[in-house]
Amino acid sequence: MRLKGWQWALVGLVLVGIAVAAWLLWREGLWQVFTDPQALEAWVVSLGAWGPVVIVVADFLQVLLAPLPGQFVGIAAGYLYGVWWGTVLAMIGLMLGTLVAVWLSRLFGRPLAERVAGKEMLERLDGYMERGGSVALLLIFLIPFL
Repeated sequence: MRLKGWQWALVGLVLVGIAVAAWLLWREGLWQVFTDPQALEAWVVSLGAWGPVVIVVADFLQVLLAPLPGQFVGIAAGYLYGVWWGTVLAMIGLMLGTLVAVWLSRLFGRPLAERVAGKEMLERLDGYMERGGSVALLLIFLIPFL
């Protein structure tokens, strides 16, 4: 599949955005907010009205940067904004992150997935899907850090 010029530009924009966000988090020493719920809570509260935006961006990034634990962001969103608004904010970030992840996977396909996850891992996941189908996918989704 050949990409059009605007598709390459959009891919570049997404990658630059992720790189800038990661650099800002590292530079400001805020990377721990993704691994420590108390640090995330304190930081989001200190942002005032920008807090909801940060929750959405944090959930967006945790979808694209798989090692980041998304459970912490969801818990912090619920704690800070209540069950209803916390869920809405977390779901917006999750949906946007999933949209970009699916778009990237459709653009680059299995070769990219093999480079990112490794061929052996994908073959093992293919086996799980052949044997267990959606039940296997649900179990993989429910187990944190998979």
